[in-house]
Amino acid sequence: MSGRIGDPAARGAGRSDAPAGRPAWHEVSDAVWLAAQMSAAARAADGQGAAADRRA
Repeated sequence: MSGRIGDPAARGAGRSDAPAGRPAWHEVSDAVWLAAQMSAAARAADGQGAAADRRA
């Protein structure tokens, strides 16, 4: 089991409440974490652009 998001071998591994073909709880958690990181990076980049506009 590699633990990658979407890895069929990891789906439902060790969890009786995760039906086959559905992502396991840790895959959902990883996806939420990644989305939060991307959102934070986008906000930071937008803030840097706004600061450069104010300096110009």
